[in-house]
Amino acid sequence: MKKNLFSLQQFAGIFGICIYSIFSGPFLNASSYSWECKKNRSYFIEEREFVDAKDRLKKFPTKFLSDLDKQSKIIFLTYDLEKGIAKINGNSATITGFPKTNQSFKIMPQQSLVISSYSESRLDNNVETLFVEDIKPVDKKIVGSSINEITQSNFLLNTRIDTANFVFTELNEIMEEQYQTKKDILKDTINIEEFIEISMGKCRLLSEDDKLK
Repeated sequence: MKKNLFSLQQFAGIFGICIYSIFSGPFLNASSYSWECKKNRSYFIEEREFVDAKDRLKKFPTKFLSDLDKQSKIIFLTYDLEKGIAKINGNSATITGFPKTNQSFKIMPQQSLVISSYSESRLDNNVETLFVEDIKPVDKKIVGSSINEITQSNFLLNTRIDTANFVFTELNEIMEEQYQTKKDILKDTINIEEFIEISMGKCRLLSEDDKLK
């Protein structure tokens, strides 16, 4: 696999910088929470590279997009501290960073809460054909494509009773490979696109009445 412009390791580095802005907070008195989080700053980065059948690499200029008005401003976050599970906009996630407690989860000292999710999907489309060139023996040709998509997100939350600050980072990588084989010779092209979002803002704790709306 070709080396990506913006690897997951580099993305983790950006995420580490974001952690610096999260500080410790007060106490919470439950294990399950629902938050409505509104972005007040958001940055979008697009990276792309293309490798042709002769293994020649073409890099496209990095694009920076920061028009928050054209993007979704709200993130809904829910989590259960006892079970260690969460959802970010309905997508399953896990609590990956939280201080240990000496007693129960009923009174939990809230510090930098880290919630992460990762998903990967692959779609293959292959077509196999037989053909004859003049009087040559029958040859086999396989053409097809595959699309591999990876999404990794991290959500940092710092609570202040019923309000919170947050930093959200998400990497979405799409790699499309088109290929054909003839006489066991592989010719392929690879198109890689990466979209990175870094957002910051504030959250409010949802009451039971808010959840029913």
